[in-house]
Amino acid sequence: MIRTLRLFAPLRRSRSLLATLLGWQSLRRSRRALTFLDPRLMADAGIDPREAMQETERPFWDAPAHWFDRPGH
Repeated sequence: MIRTLRLFAPLRRSRSLLATLLGWQSLRRSRRALTFLDPRLMADAGIDPREAMQETERPFWDAPAHWFDRPGH
């Protein structure tokens, strides 16, 4: 049983890497979308335009750890 688990360990790690890369891609896409959002729509959503611009300037990997923490993963 332990030997079987060791065989699948690289698969779990690569899936985790894939999840991280997809998360970064999604975060980059979301931050980029903020740059095209109309100021009236930002106001409707309760988003401060200055904070939105600060958010778009952050690198794609700069995200709070709790965004990626999911129970059971």
